[in-house]
Amino acid sequence: MPTQIDENDIVRDIESREYVIDVVEDWITPAGNYRKAPMYCATLENEFLGLSKIVKAKLRSEVEQKARRQLQTWANRELRERVAEAKQDLRERAAEMTRIAQEEVEQLRGTLEATLSIDDRIHWPSLLETREYAREVFEPDPEPNAPERTFLLYLWPPAWNRKVAQHQEELSAHRSRTRELKATHDQREDEAAEIFRKAKEEKNRSIGAFQAAFEAGQREAIEEYVSMVFERSAYPARLIPSIIARFDEESRTIIADISVPGPDDVSAIASYKLTDRNRAIAPVELKKREREDLYDSAIKQLALRVMHEVFESVYTEHVARVVANVWTTVIDKATGHDQTSCFLSVSEAREQFDGLNLARVDPTECIKQLKGLIAGPLSQVAPVQPIMTFNRDDPRFVESREMLAELNALTNLAEIPWEEFEHLVRELFAKMFSEHGAEVKVTRSSQDGGVDAVVFDPDPIRGGKFVIQAKRYTKAVPVSAVRDLYGTMLNEGAAKGLLVTTAHFGAQAREFAKDKPISLIDGSNLVYLLEQHGHPVRIDVEAARRNR
Repeated sequence: MPTQIDENDIVRDIESREYVIDVVEDWITPAGNYRKAPMYCATLENEFLGLSKIVKAKLRSEVEQKARRQLQTWANRELRERVAEAKQDLRERAAEMTRIAQEEVEQLRGTLEATLSIDDRIHWPSLLETREYAREVFEPDPEPNAPERTFLLYLWPPAWNRKVAQHQEELSAHRSRTRELKATHDQREDEAAEIFRKAKEEKNRSIGAFQAAFEAGQREAIEEYVSMVFERSAYPARLIPSIIARFDEESRTIIADISVPGPDDVSAIASYKLTDRNRAIAPVELKKREREDLYDSAIKQLALRVMHEVFESVYTEHVARVVANVWTTVIDKATGHDQTSCFLSVSEAREQFDGLNLARVDPTECIKQLKGLIAGPLSQVAPVQPIMTFNRDDPRFVESREMLAELNALTNLAEIPWEEFEHLVRELFAKMFSEHGAEVKVTRSSQDGGVDAVVFDPDPIRGGKFVIQAKRYTKAVPVSAVRDLYGTMLNEGAAKGLLVTTAHFGAQAREFAKDKPISLIDGSNLVYLLEQHGHPVRIDVEAARRNR
């Protein structure tokens, strides 16, 4: 439907018509008498106006002049009425567009409220196939018509008998062919029905297996179930997210990575108005502050909504916590490149979240109460480190070995095998972080400068993913090792990096690390940490060099 009126188009349409003024002679008066001289007439019509008129005059030229004047009068009237009609259509169009725009704005304002009256649980019976196969009814061709006995056939019985015999042959052949066709049809339908039955049984069996796996707490089933919940949720038209849900079995946590449009990609249109003397529709946008506040509130509500949908839909106790990370992609104005970042991360346990009255919360205050991570107004898309967005099934992880119990005051850490040193560092930091609910995993030995251990800390403020590298050195750790750690942090999406060594760090290494989330733990600090946890050891680099 057009959003503006082009009066010139209407004029061109009217003027492009070819009017043929058909002038005829009329020799008969209205009373039925014969005229001495003809009267000239022309019948005119305007289809749009629904008008017609007969123009009369004593001269042909006069009729033609009258006809042209009348047609022009009608054309002017048609132009006015068509413009008025178009304006009315435009007003109705603007009103409808405004209604839709206001509904979409209200959807954003009620992002959270919209889900509270809906049962987000998957109703298992609704997934089952309950239909029966609809067999196609066999419709035979009509039988040949019986012959009609005419008067001549009454006079000539042999001819009639031949027609009757021919009809019986045709009828017999038709019925035989019909039986064959019906048998083929029934066989085909039986085969189709059997295929349908097997497919139905297989589908229902898979649904039953899916339900059993979900209720047993299997990771893949829970992730698929939660994804189905998100797919069925009717999110605001201007803020339809893409959500990837992963389930961490050890911590019983659903990690929902929510990708949303950036603030500039969410329509700010509040209504539509007529402009240019009611000849065009123009959008009316929200004021900048209103737009930013609306986006900020809608994103916070979306994060709370996703958490609510998970907790409400997962009726088993296998999911104890939900982490909602909201991501978007915007243009980095400094580089001109796309930049994808997390700009809101919030986490909460089921028991505490269920205690919220979501119908009455203020989204900002609620996110704050949940200790959500936000670096400023969401319209500015300031990046934050996600509370949890990692893969605990990383194939690099290996089973840890206990090393601390084997240490004594005579153990020279600079001489123990480097694999044992990595496990020792993991065990030490596991003790240090365990009181905060964190977990430390050691990776496979690669000797390639990669990650030696990974810390998973669920704390919403201090926590995240940390990477640890252990360097059993007998000389100063070069700056290249610190650079490698920083690169690994960026690649792993880690919030912090720790480099632990038996030796010491040079000035360049410390200079590189000072403005970055990197902690450098040298030999003396390592000995101190071990002693703090009841494991007196020593580091004698010179002895290690001599013995090597």
